[in-house]
Amino acid sequence: AGVVDVDGPPLQEQLQHGLELTSWSRVPTGSGLGTSSILAACAVAVLREGSRQQLVEDALKVEAELTTKGGWQDQIGGVYPGFKLAVSQKSDKLILNVKELSSASDLHFVLIYTGTARLARDILDRVLERWRAKEGSVVEDVASLVAGAKRSAAAVVTGDAVVVGEELDKYWTLKKRMAAGAQPPRVAAMLAALKRAGVHGAALCGAGGGGFLVVVTKEADDRAGVLEALGVWKAGASLHRC
Repeated sequence: AGVVDVDGPPLQEQLQHGLELTSWSRVPTGSGLGTSSILAACAVAVLREGSRQQLVEDALKVEAELTTKGGWQDQIGGVYPGFKLAVSQKSDKLILNVKELSSASDLHFVLIYTGTARLARDILDRVLERWRAKEGSVVEDVASLVAGAKRSAAAVVTGDAVVVGEELDKYWTLKKRMAAGAQPPRVAAMLAALKRAGVHGAALCGAGGGGFLVVVTKEADDRAGVLEALGVWKAGASLHRC
């Protein structure tokens, strides 16, 4: 953007009085949509040019300095368009392989804000503690998440909404097992109501605990059907096209 010379003197000297960035979003705090990471990526993109991969890595550094403890994958959702499969190689340095996926038109989604905010940090801390201790089934659960992501990517390309929904349900079962508190009672009731209505699948976005539900529906933009399915649990919720 030409605001600073990346090869020039330190930022303190170039900016002199500093630089203030103001952001605004209609997405509520604690949404589970990875907006803190995406915001960090936007801020970096304003200040310097670079590849998408470099932007993802720089955003991770910003989040590390802000101690948000976000995952490296969140900013990928905003930096790369549409459906994608992101893989991190086993290395002490972040090495990304992001494959953008073409998707068929038979996939339909609705986003539901549950009315309950969440903070990923606490849930992620518990998961990391279990991982360090190799507690219970956490290692097998992570391997299952990786395998499920690959099956989901294949289903997205072929437009198999049933399989996408099934994999989303499996994903959420694994996430609940990995982190106690990932599914509040209100969310459990909402998911049960959606399942009774016959949606293909549903899960909380992000680490869980609240925020947004993503639902795989049978019809395009079926917000009316989803709202009816929620029944008494629609109070405090809002529905959005996805």
